[in-house]
Amino acid sequence: MSIEFDRDAVGVQAQARWEDAAEFGRLTGFVRGMQVRRCVSQLPAHVSSAGSSELRSALREFKDDMEDVLGEFSDTCSMLGSGAKDAAGDFDDSERLSAAQFEEMNALLGGGQDL
Repeated sequence: MSIEFDRDAVGVQAQARWEDAAEFGRLTGFVRGMQVRRCVSQLPAHVSSAGSSELRSALREFKDDMEDVLGEFSDTCSMLGSGAKDAAGDFDDSERLSAAQFEEMNALLGGGQDL
């Protein structure tokens, strides 16, 4: 059994000014630029930091998952709103462009990518 989405059956119409895909692409770039290491303080040397390391690892995994989810939302909006079915993919042009633009802006403003 497979599930297929039929745009015509539900009356989805392409719109020339649909911008949700680009917005989710921008959010993908924003999340990609977040620095997990700044979310968890380093504990003093005499205190076990195993919990800090585990939390940092869990946050990094969550961040990676959110990048994927937002990228897929971008793809879905692209297919549903603009009708540009060929724009879908895990890392389509819209996602790459938005992420690259965010990283370029982040670099110009002195932001880092250290995780």
